Amino acid sequence: MIQFVDIGTALIKAKMEELDPFTTLETVMPWNKIVESVKEAKKLTRPANYDYLDLLDSRYNQLRKYTPSLVKHLEFSSTNRSLEPLIEALQVLNQMNETSKRRIPDNAPLDFISSRWDRYVFEPAGMINRHYYEMAALTELKNRIRSGDIAVKGSRNYKNFEEYLVTKSEWDNKKTTSSTLAVSLSFEEYLEPAIVFRTFN
Repeated sequence: MIQFVDIGTALIKAKMEELDPFTTLETVMPWNKIVESVKEAKKLTRPANYDYLDLLDSRYNQLRKYTPSLVKHLEFSSTNRSLEPLIEALQVLNQMNETSKRRIPDNAPLDFISSRWDRYVFEPAGMINRHYYEMAALTELKNRIRSGDIAVKGSRNYKNFEEYLVTKSEWDNKKTTSSTLAVSLSFEEYLEPAIVFRTFN
């Protein structure tokens, strides 16, 4: 920033006093130093369409410390059929880990990959980037677990919604003997007040 201010000040002076801009700049800093400074600045700055996904690949090895165990030992399920490709992708990753394969299979599911991940997962030559494929799947898994769309078997906080309910067989058994519900189980009795109301109105 100090160099930027010095160079900017020199350019302003050259403009106002009608001096040669290059000569004026070199009174502040040698030309080769200016060139090197610009190169260093390019390394530090990010493009206007910068996305933090650009940096994720450098963190891949850290993720690999636990993600193979995660996809191997945790079982995921969903009642939403549109999420089947994601669950299948996790199974593909587990199989690759077990067999030490590095390349994503040609028949690996891709429907879970959002447009934001496209330019990272799909390489120009048509290959699938293993690192970004795995990170896209795990990121989507995290989002879907948080939203309740995917359940984790054995989890207290992220179990299948139906596990919170009485099972059908248990309910069939209970409703024939006794019920703790404060309403009648008769469909006709439930609708009767509404029918009477509409009759008199």
